[in-house]
Amino acid sequence: MNELRKTDPLLWGASTYPALLCFGELIMAWRLLDIAIIAEKRAEKNTKNTFYTGKILQATWYADITLPQPLTRIRSCLRKGREVSEMPDCAF
Repeated sequence: MNELRKTDPLLWGASTYPALLCFGELIMAWRLLDIAIIAEKRAEKNTKNTFYTGKILQATWYADITLPQPLTRIRSCLRKGREVSEMPDCAF
């Protein structure tokens, strides 16, 4: 990607959008999983508190639903399509 930034900055810039989405989704999953780990430890001590169970289920749901998406987006970062850079100025 660094070489693409030097040789084709427009295509590189277009590729950064899906990469940023991937980064955001991965960070969110990481933070929710951290919360779930803490919640699991606290739920062991207080089994009647549904708040902790909710945090664990929230992290599980988010990871199951969201984490497959970055794999697809990473492929779109590596595609060779040049639609963004080849679009004429008057097309906007």
